[in-house]
Amino acid sequence: MSIARRITLFSSLWLLVLLIVVNSGIYLLFGQMTARAELERVGLQTQTIAETIRPDRLGVGNPGDILRAYTPSNGIIRVINEDSQPFIEATKYPELREIPVTYSSKQETEQIRFADDRYVISRFPIIWSDGSVVTLEYSEQMVTYDSTMATLRLVLFIASISLLLPAIFAGRALSRIILLPIKTLTKTMENIRQDGTFERIQVPEQSKDELDQMGQTFNRMIELLEENYKKQQQFVSDASHELRTPLTVIESYTSLLKRWGKAKPELLEEAVEAIYEESGRMKGLTEQMLALAIGRNDQPTKLSEFELGKLVHDIAKRLEQTFNRKIHVNVNEHYFISADEAQIKQLIFILLENGLKYSDDSLSVDIVDEDREIRLDVRDKGIGIPENDLPYVFERFFRVDKARSRQTGGSGLGLAIAKSIIQAHSGEITVRSLENIGTTFTVILPKGNKSAKGRIMLESKRKWAFVSIAVVVLLIVVLILSFTRTGAEPLDEIEIRDLIEGQFGGSIQSIAQTNVNGKTVYEVELLEAAGLYQVIVDPTTGEILSLEHVLERGEVSVKPEESVVNTISVDEVEEKIEDSFGKNYSDLHINLGEKAGKLIYEITVSQENSYSDVEMDAQTGEILLITSRDKKERESETDSSQRAEVIGEQEAVRIALTHVAGTVDDVELDEEDGRLIYEIEIEVGDLEAEVYLDAFTGELITIKWED
Repeated sequence: MSIARRITLFSSLWLLVLLIVVNSGIYLLFGQMTARAELERVGLQTQTIAETIRPDRLGVGNPGDILRAYTPSNGIIRVINEDSQPFIEATKYPELREIPVTYSSKQETEQIRFADDRYVISRFPIIWSDGSVVTLEYSEQMVTYDSTMATLRLVLFIASISLLLPAIFAGRALSRIILLPIKTLTKTMENIRQDGTFERIQVPEQSKDELDQMGQTFNRMIELLEENYKKQQQFVSDASHELRTPLTVIESYTSLLKRWGKAKPELLEEAVEAIYEESGRMKGLTEQMLALAIGRNDQPTKLSEFELGKLVHDIAKRLEQTFNRKIHVNVNEHYFISADEAQIKQLIFILLENGLKYSDDSLSVDIVDEDREIRLDVRDKGIGIPENDLPYVFERFFRVDKARSRQTGGSGLGLAIAKSIIQAHSGEITVRSLENIGTTFTVILPKGNKSAKGRIMLESKRKWAFVSIAVVVLLIVVLILSFTRTGAEPLDEIEIRDLIEGQFGGSIQSIAQTNVNGKTVYEVELLEAAGLYQVIVDPTTGEILSLEHVLERGEVSVKPEESVVNTISVDEVEEKIEDSFGKNYSDLHINLGEKAGKLIYEITVSQENSYSDVEMDAQTGEILLITSRDKKERESETDSSQRAEVIGEQEAVRIALTHVAGTVDDVELDEEDGRLIYEIEIEVGDLEAEVYLDAFTGELITIKWED
């Protein structure tokens, strides 16, 4: 397969994988968000219906009729008793009655599959008219969710195809653009192979892209190859020339020995000495050329920690004895370096021998500490090097004075070897010289311990950087998880009280925080006409986790840990009011409360011209206090102080819609029995609800349902 096809295939496959991953992420995330929105919507709808069919708000309406008004077009509403039996069902499709029935004493919402369709089911516990805890179950097919996800799938598919097809053609065009310089490069290399010439490729001067950089790199490589080729030719020529001289000498003395060696013993000794010297010279020359040819000095072979000053002293002593010349070594401290000791030893031998061969005076060697480096200076007082020859002294076979070099045994390879050793140790070597004054070679070597510390510090910084990044990422993850877990601020006790009273009515006896399965919740005791109920509420979400009827009618626990007190029933309260006031009253409001540690009924009796507030002992039925007020007096007080505090019509409509969801037909502000009220008519399907609110407080008085 060609590179162009591989580039096209590779880019297309990667784009396809990327599209699949991104589209899958979008689809799953959007699906979860849409499903969550559906669950929340159905949960709120169920809660609204539960508030609407509360016994104290139902008025004369029939719960079944109200539920039918709220029944979704593709769902079912059921009221389920504790035996998991539905006693009220409202649906337009009888087959939906086959959805499994589940009783629950807590608020919950879930998704299910039924008949290959997706349904969302919300359950909410409510207190029924007989005092039992039942479950209001609202089920609705997720039509909006399914249609939205189908549309999203189509959009993602079309978008993917719209991106993938142009990407394939763009990949083919890109591969051609990329391969054009490569084809040119291949053609040039083929021409070089056939013609044996060092040909360059044409590269635009202004272009800076990677392909042109590749062309420039190729041209530099060709230049380097051409230069090395020339050096190789020069090397072969110089090596042949250098080896020819000792071979010629050996051949001459051998021929001389062959002819005159037996007759002239003195000639034999001279010839053997000459042959021995030239053989040694040729051996050394061969070893040096071999070292340069195979790159033996390109890399240090064995690193070790040693003292540079001691090594220089030892070498200087040997050479002093050999050349019978003085070498001054100036070093003040013990300087250690990490290097190949054998190669550094060879380097020092080369520099000192070079100075001794080309000077007749003593040498001086200075070792100086320069922070992170060690500087080694080798000075001689010899003939010096001409300025024009200084750039070439480190090249192979280069010699300033070839005649004298031959006399001293120089081959022109020593300084080239010295430079290769220095480069292998990441050092530097330079030369300064004045003719007839002397020459100074300066070597810079890095400190071994400093370099090691630097590497350790760099590695340590990298590790700390990695650890810091990991800690930052971990903190971000913890913050995200913490935010996701906590969400909104938890509800306080006042908000819990408003939530429970708004949902179930009645009178809250106590609110306390407790721990259930490791989770902090609110435990609320709710007093209704049918008895005492225990409600468990999640303070984070406001969900009802449990609703339980703990005491039957007539049994109320003032302090559960101390005693249980029997109270008279509501019917008995009404009988005692009739005994005291007769039947000449138009309205009666009864509320069970506590005063001075004693349970009492607080009763408001509305008569033709007056109001009477009655306090009655909840155990014995004894009337403790009666306070009567004239209606005209109350009306005058209302006119002077409270009319300015009547809530607005829009606020009244908003409050009414929280109790009954539907379409508002009419809103009227009226007075009934000396009390200002809002009468709000709301259409709910085939039914009409009349919602009565207190005009000052917005408190719900009653709801009346009509066909």
